[in-house]
Amino acid sequence: MVGGAATPDRCRRPAFAETVRPHSVADVDDPEPLTETLRAELPETVAAALAPATETTFSPAVKRGVLGAVETRTAEAETVLAALDREADGLSSAVALVEETTAWIAEADETPLSEVGFDPLARRHRRLARFEEQCDQLVRERQSLLGATTNQTPDAGVRHRDLVAF
Repeated sequence: MVGGAATPDRCRRPAFAETVRPHSVADVDDPEPLTETLRAELPETVAAALAPATETTFSPAVKRGVLGAVETRTAEAETVLAALDREADGLSSAVALVEETTAWIAEADETPLSEVGFDPLARRHRRLARFEEQCDQLVRERQSLLGATTNQTPDAGVRHRDLVAF
């Protein structure tokens, strides 16, 4: 223990306030008190042990609680990042298909149908049907993904529908 027995108790709240709290309250205009941030970010027993009004010392049990909370939150963050990567890939695929389809339609619209023969018109129809199949498949996959939950670990699950806002 660096600096004697009192150091860990003096450092526990400032360390949390300097490392975790800024990220926890970054998206709010009026941040809540430190005690509420502790309760929002840590299990209740750990938050209570670290609360400013507590006389609890930074014991090995509290340290294990903090480390366990860190492991859980890290797993949750990794799960969210992996799910966001999948979300970005899926959206990129959708954008590529839409761009390809609209470019093909724009090109096909340049020639009036009255000037297109039967065989070229039949090829256009088949190509358009393939685009429709691809779009339908993409929609089915997207809906399936939105209804799914990603689990990196048993403790960290993310519902894809919750990621749409991100």
